[in-house]
Amino acid sequence: MVLSKTNIRVFIILFVLVGQTILCLDYIPVLDIAFSGLRVLCFGAVFVLFLRHPRMNVFDWLFVSFAMVMFIAIILNGNSHRLVQWSSIIMDISILLGVFDIYFRRIGKDLLRILSAIFSLFVYLNFVLLLIFPNGLWISDSGMGQYVIGGNYNQMAMPLLAAVVTNYMYCCMRGKWGWNSLIVTVVIISTALICGSMTTSVGLILLALFVPLSKFRVSRVGLVMFFIAVCVWHLFVVVMQTDITSKYLVYFIEEVLDKDLTFTYRTEVWSDAMELIASSPVIGYGSQGPDFYEEHLGFLTPHNMNFLVLIDGGAVLYTVVVLMVLVAVHNANENKCRGVNILQFASATCFLMLAFESYSYTLIFYLLILMYYSDVIADDKLYVYNTAPQYS
Repeated sequence: MVLSKTNIRVFIILFVLVGQTILCLDYIPVLDIAFSGLRVLCFGAVFVLFLRHPRMNVFDWLFVSFAMVMFIAIILNGNSHRLVQWSSIIMDISILLGVFDIYFRRIGKDLLRILSAIFSLFVYLNFVLLLIFPNGLWISDSGMGQYVIGGNYNQMAMPLLAAVVTNYMYCCMRGKWGWNSLIVTVVIISTALICGSMTTSVGLILLALFVPLSKFRVSRVGLVMFFIAVCVWHLFVVVMQTDITSKYLVYFIEEVLDKDLTFTYRTEVWSDAMELIASSPVIGYGSQGPDFYEEHLGFLTPHNMNFLVLIDGGAVLYTVVVLMVLVAVHNANENKCRGVNILQFASATCFLMLAFESYSYTLIFYLLILMYYSDVIADDKLYVYNTAPQYS
């Protein structure tokens, strides 16, 4: 990678953005303030760069719609105190989307290499601290251990998934595997297993198993079948609350994952969340804080990203999100190759994990942005079906 002014600029912006997004800095106020302040400067820099060539694509316009719907929902529900928090989220996603709009078609390989290095650095730091402090560096008011990445162990899922996907996509663009991608894979799975996050562990292991199969065309069949299975899970287990009767699935959940069939009372939370959504189905309740969910659901989140979107902005916001997903998936389907196969399987894995947790909007948008720009990832002619990349 050439150490150009552009690459240095991109590194600084993305280092600040990723750090602001995935690190738990609540217990280190100096770093929290530093990252927050630098993030504002990065937003200003990206905005100025965008003004030089102000072109918007369909995904950009959908994101603007997403932001506006949420702002309207907040105002209509009288939650003006949440505007600052929501503005922060919009700022993060705007920086990410702006960097990809401005640079990805110009320096796609370098950009993913930069992101790969940043994510890997934080993943390794978190793993070392996890080995030293297995119960967390800090203890929250609720008595739960807090880690460097994500805070509590359940929130590690999306940062870990984003880290390994970024490494895989970088390998796609350079046409060969790197040892870092293998090491990161081992580290993130080990991290999830040590912390005891079964949702994260299952998702990451499934993705790791899919990678060697992704070079064959038949992997598309497996991808579609997996996605259908995840949709069925969402519909019947989460929404319809159908009893799980398969003895094999019951054994896997209770004996292998060491979970009960309520998934640690998540079924009750989902039922309460659906009643809450039914009371304001069109525009939702606007962005809400933990106190709101504690009062209405008895938990700090609805433990399901679909329900979170519906509570935040109702059917209107959910429709915008679905349109963004469809646009991103359409672009990915137009650029089938091994790398896109992995990316889409990772996104389906994310969809599975979203059934059990509510995650950062920024990291979910990151996967959508990668799919939207999948033609850049697929542009490397060395990286097509039945091509086995060499290690280096």
